[in-house]
Amino acid sequence: METTFKDPIIESYKKRQRLLDYLIKGASFIVFVATIPEIIYWVTDTLLMVSLILGIFVFCFFLNKKGHTNIAANLIVLTVSFLVFVQCIQTGLSSLVFCFYMPLLIGIPFIIDNRNIVLILFHMFLPITLCSYLLFVNQPAAEATRQLASGFTNTNGKINFLCALSQCGFFAWFIIRDHSISQKLILISKSKIENKNAELLKTNSEMDHLVYSISHDLRAPIASALGLIEISKLEADPEKLRYYEILKEACLRRLDNFIYDILNYLKNNRLGVEISPLSIKDEIYNSIEMNSIYNENVKVVVECEYDGEIYTDKNRLRMILNNIISNAFRYAKPNILDKTIHIRVKNNYPSIEVSITDNGVGINKEYMEKIFDMFFKTDEKTKGSGLGLYITKEAIGKIKGSITVWSEKGVGSIFTIVIPDLKDSKEFPLAADSPLD
Repeated sequence: METTFKDPIIESYKKRQRLLDYLIKGASFIVFVATIPEIIYWVTDTLLMVSLILGIFVFCFFLNKKGHTNIAANLIVLTVSFLVFVQCIQTGLSSLVFCFYMPLLIGIPFIIDNRNIVLILFHMFLPITLCSYLLFVNQPAAEATRQLASGFTNTNGKINFLCALSQCGFFAWFIIRDHSISQKLILISKSKIENKNAELLKTNSEMDHLVYSISHDLRAPIASALGLIEISKLEADPEKLRYYEILKEACLRRLDNFIYDILNYLKNNRLGVEISPLSIKDEIYNSIEMNSIYNENVKVVVECEYDGEIYTDKNRLRMILNNIISNAFRYAKPNILDKTIHIRVKNNYPSIEVSITDNGVGINKEYMEKIFDMFFKTDEKTKGSGLGLYITKEAIGKIKGSITVWSEKGVGSIFTIVIPDLKDSKEFPLAADSPLD
């Protein structure tokens, strides 16, 4: 699955946009609640001021929705700063309207673009200056103290104070919530980065092995074929020439198989999973037909309990079946007549189980933990590339399946693969030729 990383600048912008949206809605509600006494007593001047404030809030709300968050944020902050000042001049300190400077100061760093520090400092300096003027300059200290004291006893002052306090609480809640979400995103991003690094390390290690193997295993059959060609030029005996032709064919087949494995490795490693319906029975018979040329004396028995279609990645399933079945043909015991491969398909909805049993040469116990390693061979005389079972294990992992193996030297092997039906999977796309696409 592809890992995506979000642009922090875009995420910061979206966060400010959401916060400003909440702020405008919350501030509009609080302004309305705080104006209830004025509505009851029909204080015309105050109601006109409130109507202007709400009108500006609505305008800024639509600006923010249209993506003009920076303009809306600056307009909101300036509007609140000056209108609170004007309202406090009109109603006096006893209304405690200046308390709304508290949530404004808390919210400014979060709704103004934090890349512009000068603008943030200006917006914070402005309400502090205006509030200081109201408290210490606008009127004598004794009168200011008396009005402040009376503000906590009259209804209007209490409502304004509680509304401002509620707005502070809202910002505190938002900051805590945002911090919690940010921490989770950091942990998720860290996990994704670690997984990506692990994948890159694994890929680098595989590429190192691949380069070495290509330089060795790809060149070896070419060198052998060239040597046989040189010998053939000096040979006149027809029987020996036919023998050399057989050897050259073996070299070319080995080269062809190695290239085929390399291509399968690249396909499995680079291509995404595409789901399409297929008949597991047909795929098994196709694989048997392709690999029977390696040993025509092997008797194959297929026992299929599932005749329906299964949704999985067709190319990877073919890699898996081809690698296991071809091994069963290639590593049959050379000195026995009863060479058999028994393939059984069981329906374990929502998956199917395919077991491939042979009575071939088997695998030594000390090699069992290494047979799925990249380029592992039991000995240097092995004709394979050492990629087949590695690709099989990787391909099965890609389609969310599993593989287990039992083997005993001289007795044979049993490979059991579990293939889940991915028809309802939301993780993988349907192939373009799928009837459900």
